[in-house]
Amino acid sequence: MDSDLLQGRIDGDKLRQLADHLLDFSRFDEAFICGPAAMMDEAEATLRELGVAEKSIHLERFNTPGGNVKRVAGVQAEGRTVTIRQDGRDRLIALSAEDDSILDAALRQGADLPFACKGGVCATCKCKVLRGEVAMAANYSLEADELAAATC
Repeated sequence: MDSDLLQGRIDGDKLRQLADHLLDFSRFDEAFICGPAAMMDEAEATLRELGVAEKSIHLERFNTPGGNVKRVAGVQAEGRTVTIRQDGRDRLIALSAEDDSILDAALRQGADLPFACKGGVCATCKCKVLRGEVAMAANYSLEADELAAATC
């Protein structure tokens, strides 16, 4: 079938046309969106408008908004340690001023951790905070229920 509706970038108008003629989005269990930020934002808003529950919409961003991420004031990493539990084994990671994140510190010290954020923003390395506090500079991947459960 050759149709303008099925060609090019998905947008709010195309989603509404699909809803009018073909799909009942309110019956979708899950919706996964990946692509340029503006397209994703518009698709997410339109899917909500069409009845898809917020918890059922999942985004995978491969770039971050422009500008520099602000560092949290007053956080002193030098001399602190973090215990990472992976596959049932604990590993003590020493933090230093040169590390931008816990992941950077762990990689610098030879840990073999799952991650893909050096090429996108996917939450491959997400973990649960068991004790202490963590400041997340920006959240591009975690759902509200994951944050409430102390996931970072």
